[in-house]
Amino acid sequence: SYAWYGFDWNGYMYENTTFYQSSKKYKAKADGKLCVNEWIYEDDDAYYAGADGAYLMGETVTYKGKMYYLQSWGAMLVNGSSNGYRAREDGSLYVNAWYTDDDPSYEWADWYYYGSDGKAAKGVTVIGGKTYIFNDYGYMMQNTLYSDGTNAWVVNKDGIATKLVNNNWTYLDGKYYYAVNGKAYDS
Repeated sequence: SYAWYGFDWNGYMYENTTFYQSSKKYKAKADGKLCVNEWIYEDDDAYYAGADGAYLMGETVTYKGKMYYLQSWGAMLVNGSSNGYRAREDGSLYVNAWYTDDDPSYEWADWYYYGSDGKAAKGVTVIGGKTYIFNDYGYMMQNTLYSDGTNAWVVNKDGIATKLVNNNWTYLDGKYYYAVNGKAYDS
């Protein structure tokens, strides 16, 4: 078994302190051993030291079966969103899960879906065998026509998208739709 240690420019071992080397942040314990593969709590924030002892920054970590996002300065994201991720109060990310800030019973609530990587879905996405379309901010589109320039869809009030066949009429929910060159038109 081995351990990582940190030393200053004079050769003195760091003990019970946080320090920087080569633009990376580390935490030395009282015996000088670096924190490795563990959470570090400083002030009101939680950080994670990776396999080499360096704090992870701007990436996800899976710990005890849950995924967490460590922001660009290393602090764990808690009860909010950043860089396409959304965290619960305990810091664990929404993974393969729906989320809304609104009252879920509200017909036009802004819904997001966070995939297996913890990031908000964008564009055309199949979830549970149904097709949904999310805008660039991760909001699920509802009750609209959508085109990606090649294909066209009709999106109903529940966010479920139906792909239209080019140069063909499609009858959905009491209306006719026509697609030509990837653009959708309604009657």
